[in-house]
Amino acid sequence: MKNVDGTPTCRDKEASETYKKSLESNPVLLLYRRTYQQKVMTVYRNKENKQLKKDFDKWKKETQEKIKLFKKGKLDEDTLYNWMIENK
Repeated sequence: MKNVDGTPTCRDKEASETYKKSLESNPVLLLYRRTYQQKVMTVYRNKENKQLKKDFDKWKKETQEKIKLFKKGKLDEDTLYNWMIENK
């Protein structure tokens, strides 16, 4: 919820800052975020290409599963990073 004047609340600002810090402290999550944003823009700019959208959805699902494993401690950072580099 926004303040009366439309500015973000302190809670919103803190959540944003915490997210930025987590990305800066973890290169794997930063790589994921950057790659995700690049792929989203590619799909957005090529709306008529249905195969591109299917490939993106498949990549997104696989990557999210790997990140869940990483956060649970079942996948180490180097393995995830190398997988992300190979599957950009």
